[in-house]
Amino acid sequence: MAQAQGQPEAAAAVFPTRMVEISGSLPEEHMLKQPIMVLVDVDEGEVVVTEPRFFIHAAGPTEAAAIEAFKQRLVGYLHVLQRREGTLSSRLRAQLEYLRTVVRPA
Repeated sequence: MAQAQGQPEAAAAVFPTRMVEISGSLPEEHMLKQPIMVLVDVDEGEVVVTEPRFFIHAAGPTEAAAIEAFKQRLVGYLHVLQRREGTLSSRLRAQLEYLRTVVRPA
């Protein structure tokens, strides 16, 4: 379990690593096709949201801000991979296929 730097030991106990379901709308007029589970943790004073399969992650000062940053990252990463689809390695191609299974235009 991560502990916020400069925080007492109890701070890590208040915010243990946990799984959270994200569903619904995404930025740029996209939607999640199905809910996805993400890890939420505190690291060095920031809340970090991580997709555990490919370790796509984002951080923010609060859980809500970190989740919003993560949603933006999902859509942005999908667009980057789509633009470079013809040159992707097999691992990046797998990430693109995964994102296509969970993200769609609204």
